[in-house]
Amino acid sequence: MNDATDRAAELKKLQAFANTNDLTIELANKKGGVYEGRMGVHTDHFITQNVGGRKLIVHDKALVGQALPPGQDLRIDYSSKAPAVTHMGPTRTQGLRR
Repeated sequence: MNDATDRAAELKKLQAFANTNDLTIELANKKGGVYEGRMGVHTDHFITQNVGGRKLIVHDKALVGQALPPGQDLRIDYSSKAPAVTHMGPTRTQGLRR
């Protein structure tokens, strides 16, 4: 498969995931969108961000970077030439801390 076909297939799977989990999903607005929330599902080309209200935003990893681990609370701001990614809080860890 080629890159465009792979990307289309990944978006279709993300849409199916959203439908199964009663979520709405939309592509990030690359012309000024600002999103805050927890990073979630990854594919080879995309990462989702839960911005609240059962809504997922899909970000293109080619624009925001590959190293956005799930569980991170991030702000992604597309208002400048390149998206600005800012950490908003501590990384979610597994298990309980005592």
